[in-house]
Amino acid sequence: MSQVDISHLKKLKSGVKLFYADKEGLDASTHPLDDIQEEDWKVLAQLEEFQSSVEEENDKHNYTSAITGAMASIDESVVVADKFQAKAVDWSIYLWNIIWRTDETIVAGQLVPTHQKSSAWKKVWLRIEHWAPTKELLYTEYSYCNIKVSMNQAENMKLLQPVIDGEQIPALNQGIVATAAMGAPAAADSEVEGSV
Repeated sequence: MSQVDISHLKKLKSGVKLFYADKEGLDASTHPLDDIQEEDWKVLAQLEEFQSSVEEENDKHNYTSAITGAMASIDESVVVADKFQAKAVDWSIYLWNIIWRTDETIVAGQLVPTHQKSSAWKKVWLRIEHWAPTKELLYTEYSYCNIKVSMNQAENMKLLQPVIDGEQIPALNQGIVATAAMGAPAAADSEVEGSV
């Protein structure tokens, strides 16, 4: 259920937590991850059933070998999209802004214009925290994505469950920051490639 007070989400140390940064004019080409301050990150949701997938295209190229003169072929696989889908079990008011395609502040008892944007997809920087059952942070993923939120409502009309779909957009500084809880060695302990 959507919460007005989301302070518990910031403190929660389990499962997968989703944060987003949405500043005026934010674009990965003009605002790399380094430009986002801690106060710019907003809690979006606590997630369950987080699934990521890779969409690939396979091409087969035939060619004549310059050495033997025989026909040969190469199979190439190219990643065309990195996607994810997750269900929100607890979420902030910001999720409704994405569902209703508005940048207006949603206030109780006040008419808020909705469906102002022509696309259901929104470009945002995401911070995805993956927590272990032991309440240790395993890793944090930073990704510039297009996200879309759809709302599923159960037959009994009592259960709302937003589904968040995302597709990564190539950008600088995307990646993960692992922790020791994931088994990653400390930066000072890891060997630098090519060192003697």
